[in-house]
Amino acid sequence: MEYTVYTAGPVEPVNYYPCFLEMVRNYLDGNMETTVYEEQLRDMFGIYAYVGFTMDKLIQNIVRQVWYTQYYYYHCH
Repeated sequence: MEYTVYTAGPVEPVNYYPCFLEMVRNYLDGNMETTVYEEQLRDMFGIYAYVGFTMDKLIQNIVRQVWYTQYYYYHCH
């Protein structure tokens, strides 16, 4: 399977990964709306942007589980 990226956006393809990481940080910190995050990923990666959508959900679930584990450990023992 060959991945195709689009160059119509303001970010050059060689800078997609650093830009993606910055977008994930901003999204997880609450500095970026979900619709903006998904739209920018679609602009950069086209139909393959779903990987970024699922990655942010994975990170959110991991953070939530770690938080619950810590909360349970410190408050229920």
